[in-house]
Amino acid sequence: MINQRQEQLKKIISELKKPLDPELHQIRDLPGGGKWVYLSWQVIRERLDQVCPDWTLDYSEITTIENHAFCRCGLTILDVRKEAFGNVTISVKSAQGKEITRGSFGDRVTAEAFKNAAEQWGIGRYIDDQVGTVRYLLQHVDMLREDIKRSLKLLANEYKIKVLPHNQDISTNVEKISDEQVKKIWFLIRNEFGLSNDDVKATLESFKFNGTRDIPKKEYNNFIDRLRSLSLQKQAS
Repeated sequence: MINQRQEQLKKIISELKKPLDPELHQIRDLPGGGKWVYLSWQVIRERLDQVCPDWTLDYSEITTIENHAFCRCGLTILDVRKEAFGNVTISVKSAQGKEITRGSFGDRVTAEAFKNAAEQWGIGRYIDDQVGTVRYLLQHVDMLREDIKRSLKLLANEYKIKVLPHNQDISTNVEKISDEQVKKIWFLIRNEFGLSNDDVKATLESFKFNGTRDIPKKEYNNFIDRLRSLSLQKQAS
């Protein structure tokens, strides 16, 4: 029975550690300058609901020391509890002394503690590798909002990551598929094939493409056929 639960936990942790869909990531400004890719607590909550819907939370009382609030959060899955602390600044002021705090410190510190507890289980742990995370998002840039794309470009410049112009490859002048064809691929993936981003990533890797914008025009139909075949295989299994 113990071994069975351990196997269940291993499977759950393995799923929780997987990178979340590119479009679920957000980018915020850091107080001292620069930017940071992160996941909202709402996205993390949804991930838990998908993988292990019977998860539970518990919180300690919120304590304050000077301008900081602290809270402990415990996240329990299959009767195994992992906890972490949250720490936020109560009042944030600009260089000009203007109050720029968003939301109550109670809401912020419990959300921070929750996110940190979820990271103990593996959710979003990859985010600490910001360079790797930026590379991951760049590979799926066609799935991102315009404001995220702009911030991502700034981060890529900061980390000196090469950003190729649309439809340009660093080693060849092979013509790539159009924006409309990229949209068509993602429409099929979401609405007809029912495939996950992991499925798409694996298919891209099998073709040795960096992303859907990297697909040569001559491989467009072959790529869609491969996705269709994968969809049929998953439906039959």
